[in-house]
Amino acid sequence: MNREIFMEQLAGLLVRVPSEERDEALQYYENYFNDAGEEKEEEVIKELVSPEMVAFTIMDDLGVSREIPPAPEKKMENQPMPEEKKASAGITVLLILTSIIWVPFLFATWIVCISLIFSVAVVIFSFGLTALICIFVGFAVAFSGIVQFFVFPAYGMIAIGGGLITSAVGFLFVLFVVLISRYVMPLTAKLFKLSTTLPGKVWEGIK
Repeated sequence: MNREIFMEQLAGLLVRVPSEERDEALQYYENYFNDAGEEKEEEVIKELVSPEMVAFTIMDDLGVSREIPPAPEKKMENQPMPEEKKASAGITVLLILTSIIWVPFLFATWIVCISLIFSVAVVIFSFGLTALICIFVGFAVAFSGIVQFFVFPAYGMIAIGGGLITSAVGFLFVLFVVLISRYVMPLTAKLFKLSTTLPGKVWEGIK
């Protein structure tokens, strides 16, 4: 604590003392600090103990009650509601009244998003499984054609060609799965996330 804080607290504690005596007391301690000098400020504060002790001594000498009156409470009844709170209250009431419309819509959006995610997952799994089967069968037929080529060249060429075409179809399915996983799935997930976080964002904006 320094001199400035000490005197400020002392002045606040002497609110019940008449103004003339209060000014004299404060001036007395200002002079006391001045006489001691800035280098002995801490010693003076220790000597005086605390602003409370000094204030109580002054009040006792003047016969003033030590009780400090509480600050008057502010009446809130007649104070007008801020415009921002009025707007927030109006929007809240509007949302409650229109909830019969937007709550079912939001719920339907969630159901649609979940259905889309499930459908996309099924499509990815189906095409991925089909791709693996096509690639495996294609390579198997092509390998069989290579073996048969030395015995029945015509059959071997047909088998090799059919196997390679089947494998190529499998790789096309793989490409399709990659495209769905890269673009469609994240877009669906973002839509679902937006539908779940939108009410919270709206509420935070109102508050």
